[in-house]
Amino acid sequence: MNEVNEIDTLLDELSSFNYQAPQPQKVLRKQSLTEDNITDFVIKSSEELINAGLESVADLRDYVVQGQNPDEIEALSGLINSTTGAIEALNKMVLLKKKNEAAKELKIMELENRKEVAALLPQNNVFSNTNVVVASRDEIFKKLLKPEEAIIELEDNNIVESETE
Repeated sequence: MNEVNEIDTLLDELSSFNYQAPQPQKVLRKQSLTEDNITDFVIKSSEELINAGLESVADLRDYVVQGQNPDEIEALSGLINSTTGAIEALNKMVLLKKKNEAAKELKIMELENRKEVAALLPQNNVFSNTNVVVASRDEIFKKLLKPEEAIIELEDNNIVESETE
């Protein structure tokens, strides 16, 4: 009978313990997505997802390791992998944004340098060759040679000197 009283006492103590399971908070956010705010939405959602994953891992780690249930260990492993993947995806976004900003700055610097170099070159680096000479061979030779010089012509391998006109 003593054992029955002890069991009844134990059951009374356990039944008087009022443990309330935490209720998940439902946050309803209705947000219209546009091109302007989609980046902010992705970053905020990623932040919430990563934080929830890290908190879940911290909460479940000790429980899963002590229980050594293979299904629970596999579930914890999947949670860790998905949280790591979310962190990597967010990191890639940040790196791509930095890369794009650096490329943009580099392009601006290149354009400024080209402008500076072009300003230093004579005639703004524009070369115009619009001089056209229309003349026969004889007229060009007359202009090139001085009038006092004799013109030497070659006929049938014989040198014939002619006087200037």
